[in-house]
Amino acid sequence: MIRVSMTTPERVTEAHSERQFPGLEALRFASAMLVLIGHYTHFLAVPGAPRAYSVLPWQAALGFGYRSGSFGVIVFWFISGFIFTWKYAEAIHRRAVSGREFTVHRFSRLYPLHLLTLVLVAVGQQICVARYGEPFIYPNNDAYHFGLHLLFISGWVRPQSEYSFNGPIWSVSLEILVYAVFFLAARRLCLPLWHFLIAAVVLVSGAVIFKMVPLLTCLLCFAGGGMICRFHGLIAAWPGRGLCLALATVVVGGSLYLLQTLPPESVKVITVVALIAAGALVMVFASLHLAGLPRLVKLANFAGSMTYASYLLHFPVQLFWVLVCPSWIVVGHPVTLLAYLFVVCAISSVVYTRVEMPAQSWLRVRLRRG
Repeated sequence: MIRVSMTTPERVTEAHSERQFPGLEALRFASAMLVLIGHYTHFLAVPGAPRAYSVLPWQAALGFGYRSGSFGVIVFWFISGFIFTWKYAEAIHRRAVSGREFTVHRFSRLYPLHLLTLVLVAVGQQICVARYGEPFIYPNNDAYHFGLHLLFISGWVRPQSEYSFNGPIWSVSLEILVYAVFFLAARRLCLPLWHFLIAAVVLVSGAVIFKMVPLLTCLLCFAGGGMICRFHGLIAAWPGRGLCLALATVVVGGSLYLLQTLPPESVKVITVVALIAAGALVMVFASLHLAGLPRLVKLANFAGSMTYASYLLHFPVQLFWVLVCPSWIVVGHPVTLLAYLFVVCAISSVVYTRVEMPAQSWLRVRLRRG
């Protein structure tokens, strides 16, 4: 049966740390699927395809995903804040994890697959321009933007209109800045407080000046996930924890209902409701340990593990599908949607086990030696 966490899980090695929260892994996978469904609308840009959202399949069930796939990114950021606080905060503060080790972990986890998908998209877009006279979806595929992607800073210096190459990576590049803030915050007692305050002011001011509102959203979500982690630990042994989780569940239901019914022009209200919904979802799913269901736990853990691959690979899959067999893309047919999701998940599972993890291990061994 599904049960609520009764105690605060002990820290374990990095390779298995996230696995203490199979509920979060399941939520991570569901968030990735929401992004994939939101980006299914890219196929509306295929030559000869209808341009109306009304042709998309299963509107009643998936309409929220088509319109608001970006909500999955907000949930990702909350989950990252929760996991990083649980896994790293205390270790960084005690100096059990150095700045170098933290950087090596992040670089080896994120960069290899980013580089692979960047090259794939760069090649694919060149073929696309040669065949159709224009790139697919993301237009700014010049040397300048390639350099930004190569440095992993594509989300730092661009306005929202300048998506380029493997566009979805923008949200991950923003997280890199937030990782730096997180590391400094975890070490804050070892630095003069005013140093950390200056860094925070510079970051926020730069984000406002350059209109990098997504950076502020990422920072807020990450911090919110960290606070939820602390709160989750505080109520783990509290008799009233069931009431707290019931309340969070009600908040999830109410906020998701509002997200589907609020008018699109209510941007500020929608943003606040989305943040509340994401935070409440993380609180609820962090408490689901799926005790007595080892197969389901294993499935949830694996599904959560391959979400980074699915997030980075889904656009290359779309791009090469358009190049290889565009006639097979009947955007309004459910089979096309299911085939797209299946192919992305299948490729992601193989890439995670055969490419992503071996590359990560290889890099960590060599970078630690250096």
